[in-house]
Amino acid sequence: MTADKAEPVKWGDLGVRAASAAALVPFVLLDVWAGGGWFHLMAALLAVLMAHEWTVMVHRGSPLQFALHAAAGIAGAIIPQDSGAMAAIVAVLLLTLAGAMAARVENTPLSLWSISGIPYAGLSALALVVLRDGGALGVWAVLWVMVIVWSADTFAYFAGRLIGGPKLAPAISPKKPGQA
Repeated sequence: MTADKAEPVKWGDLGVRAASAAALVPFVLLDVWAGGGWFHLMAALLAVLMAHEWTVMVHRGSPLQFALHAAAGIAGAIIPQDSGAMAAIVAVLLLTLAGAMAARVENTPLSLWSISGIPYAGLSALALVVLRDGGALGVWAVLWVMVIVWSADTFAYFAGRLIGGPKLAPAISPKKPGQA
């Protein structure tokens, strides 16, 4: 790219993203509204997706680390239904210790990044279900969180396409704005 000629903005995936949102958002909103077990399952699924992304970025896709991270996400989302939030916190802490031991076995240096993924997945799921199960305002609080996240993600997508700039993690996500 030269100073005289700007690179054209690539919008090829906008239609797929819009169609995905149009199809999925109503189901997510209905699930938040309904609450209960279905909401806990959705929170668990979201946490497992977070666990996958984290283990790819930090643990080079280790299947053992993914299993521990996913277990923490599921524990954070499911355990509070029957045993309460404190039991979920204990489970996440035990899985964090197991993850630290596994990192040592796999020769991954212990760092803030290598040990914080399990609490990130587990406590995020826990926070979401505790917030949702928090009475009448819980539904509105979760909906507000989702609106904020969706708005920020949408803004970041358009800003990234229009402004461009250096890639943050091209090895992890090679198709981000400005990449071939």
